[in-house]
Amino acid sequence: DRAHRRPGRLRDLRERRRGLGRRVGRSGAGSDRARRRLQVVRAEIRSYRREARTRQRRAYRANYTLQNVHTHASSRPEKSARNWSRPHDVWQAGAGGLVLSPTPFIANQDEKVSLPGTAWRTWVTRWTNRGLTPNRSNVIGGLVQTMADYGFNWCERCDLLALHDKTTALSARSPDPSPPEPEPPYSQRFLRWHACTTSGEIQSWLGPPPGQYQKLNASCSVCPLHNILNAGGNCQPCPVGHIAVVTDSTHPFDHCVSCAPGAPSPLNETCVGIVP
Repeated sequence: DRAHRRPGRLRDLRERRRGLGRRVGRSGAGSDRARRRLQVVRAEIRSYRREARTRQRRAYRANYTLQNVHTHASSRPEKSARNWSRPHDVWQAGAGGLVLSPTPFIANQDEKVSLPGTAWRTWVTRWTNRGLTPNRSNVIGGLVQTMADYGFNWCERCDLLALHDKTTALSARSPDPSPPEPEPPYSQRFLRWHACTTSGEIQSWLGPPPGQYQKLNASCSVCPLHNILNAGGNCQPCPVGHIAVVTDSTHPFDHCVSCAPGAPSPLNETCVGIVP
């Protein structure tokens, strides 16, 4: 393995292959030996390339982990002006090369999780309690538990995870860093919560929401019975003789329909008189 990692190893193998190839191309004594050596060198090159692909896959998995680490550790808005290379920074072309954009992704504060330096010890403890192997389940799962230890609720933890999950709808992300926004709108956050309840991997780290996610308001609390959610994520009671219903799984409870007092709804919620 060390030989495979040595700088210039692939270059040396290729040069040996070219030299042996020329020898094999010439007839004469020793050509059979050269052919056998050429086969060995070709096998070493294939082995080197397999190792290189394995290292690339490991690097990709490590990068996924680091994106979450950088995100939770550097999401404070006061850090946005520093010339740090973070996964969510936006770079633009300058006179001397790449320069940090004045409106990076961080300016949007697309999620609220930001842990202090003391959280590293907690994270490692949580990680190793899940298992010593540095795989996604243990590392990210330990990180999610650490967020909970530091007071971040289910919705806030979900926001961070969904932003880094390929199954999350593009409309739930913040692809445009300008103009800066104090926080994502409720509609974006709701789509992230939907992603967290449909991704088996995220559910294994995060667990179930604190109630039916389609009734969660902007504060991550469940709205009372017969309430709908407005565009700002606030609970609003239905009028008397009406009950809250939902369009589909990608929407919160968003409209009221009339019902006969005492009659059960499709959700087994009894229709009662509600005082606004």
